[in-house]
Order: sequence, then C-alpha cells, then structure tokens
Amino acid sequence: MKTLEENFPEGSVLGCSSGWTLVPFSREFEKQNPALVHRLGQEALSELLRDQDVSLVLCSPDRLIKDSEFELALPVGEVLVGSANLAYLTIENCDEFKSKLSPRISALKEIFSQANLQKSDDLRAAAAYIWDASKSLAEPRFKKIPFLNLNGGCGSYASLARILYRLLFGANAYETNEMMQGSAASFKGYQGVCLDLKQGREGLTKRSQYHSVIDLVDLWMELTEMPFVASVLQKGKRSPSQAAKQQVIQAAELAQARMKVEPSSYLPDIAPLNSQGQRIDLSGVWKQLNYRLVAEDFRSLMFYLHLAKPLLRKPMDDDAFKIKMIRWQEREASAIH
Repeated sequence: MKTLEENFPEGSVLGCSSGWTLVPFSREFEKQNPALVHRLGQEALSELLRDQDVSLVLCSPDRLIKDSEFELALPVGEVLVGSANLAYLTIENCDEFKSKLSPRISALKEIFSQANLQKSDDLRAAAAYIWDASKSLAEPRFKKIPFLNLNGGCGSYASLARILYRLLFGANAYETNEMMQGSAASFKGYQGVCLDLKQGREGLTKRSQYHSVIDLVDLWMELTEMPFVASVLQKGKRSPSQAAKQQVIQAAELAQARMKVEPSSYLPDIAPLNSQGQRIDLSGVWKQLNYRLVAEDFRSLMFYLHLAKPLLRKPMDDDAFKIKMIRWQEREASAIH
C-alpha cells in the first residue's frame, strides 16, 4: 500500500480511506490491481482526485455538491443497512435526553411519511417540504441549547449529524450552534448539554464506554425507511479505464458476498480491541454493510444530498446542482439495475 509521502505511480487507480469498513473491498481490489492508494481524511481523498493522482475515489457524497468537477462514477460505495456503531452522539443521561426528544421524533416521522406520499417523484421538493414542515413543530425545551461537538469531523457522518440536529432541535438552535462551532472557547466553557460525535474507527473503539447513545444511522433509517450511503465512488477530470471500472465492480461484488458468509478471510491477524480491551466484532459490522448500490440506495443518496445542500458551506449553485441531479438520475439509475 502506498503512503502519504510516496509518489503515485502512473496508472494509480483508486483512493479510499483506511477504515475497517473498507477492508474487504480493498483486499479484493488489490488482488486485481495493486495501484490502490490509501488516504485517511476526506480532504486528502478529494485532493487525490482533484490533482488527478487517481481516477477514482471512495469518499463522502458531500463532495458531489461541493465540487463541480466531481461526478458519480459507478454504483459502488459504503451503504449501511443497519446499526454498526459507526456514527453516534454521546451525551450524559442519554436515555432521559432521548425521552424528551421522542414526541418530536414521532412528529418528524409523520412529516417524512407525508413527504414520501406527496412528493415521491420529486426528492428536491420532498426535502424542501421536510425543512418547511419541521419549522411548525414545537422546539424541545432545554435550559440551554445542546451543543453539537463534531470533534473536527467532516464527511457524511458529520453532515448527517448536522441534518439531524436541525430536525431535532429546530432552525433557531441550529443557527446558534453553527455560530458556536467557530469558537473553541464557546465549547470549552459551555455549561449546557454537549452532544459529542463519535464516528468510524473511534466510534467502534469507544462504543463500549456508553450505556446509551443517539445512533445517527438508526435515526436516519427510522425517519426515511431507507439505508444510509456513507461514501460513494466518484471520478474527476481523469477518466478511469473500462478495465478499472470492471475491477472495482468485481471487487465490490466479491467482497460484499464473502464478508457476509466467510468474513474470517478479511479479519486481521491481531483482532482490534475496544477501549475496554474487548474484541471488536468486525464481521458484525460488515454484515450491516453493502458495497454495491441498488435502486433504493441511490434514492437514499439523492435524498440525503437534497437535505444536506442547504446546510453546507459554499455548495455549488442551484442550477448546476439541478443539472447534475437530472444527469445522475437519467444515467446512473439505469446502471444500477
């Protein structure tokens, strides 16, 4: 595997994170093509594609609406079909806190249901309906606005946390929280409730420390009745070869099948341990994960992008985004079947 400091050989194909969720896919791809470049961060992955060091990257869907040069490449990504402790919020007295949010979550489920019934053929309109209808809900009462601590996280889990925060606590709380995000001093001296985001490897390692959490993927699926697409294969100016595309598809399909029935071939020699010294069940995580996007996953991805775009800093303009979405729906949806 290449490191950050090494030069990328001509023909380097794919960049992806070194997270545990991608181990099966990476192993299968490298059997066919050793030109797999690992980078840990979302910004680093985006830089790989922007600088044309690789022709494909598996990274956050947010990049599709932040960078006009990024396009969906193939129906391949990380699709969570169940809870895997990969993204959650920790909080003191979590059970009591969640009980206060229960009425609002029930109301939000009804709004999402109505959006699906009334706007099922127009996901942009459905997302707009949800943001508008949620404004009429009574905001949950807390002595102080809960502070969302993203811990420097970026990517789809951080964006999902921001989407769900606004839905749960309302636009006013969201705007106040966004202003506080820019000041470390605001968080350090904050006396109210703090929601700490744990994601990826840290999430899996630290989950055993908490009796109860707010699982972001669980909440997304409860509201939307769809899986969550955490990353998706993207391309830039440098077009991948047909051979590379076939290698990616084959790796995704083989890994997805094998990790569900014989995960031992992907497990590391030394099992990773959580913060309590217990073995982390990676095979259990992989059972909640798919790499090959199907029609429902693609619909969930598009819906997520429409919900996320109004909250992103400096997204692409509406016209360019609309053209991209139409193009993807016409071209990529047919490739999924």
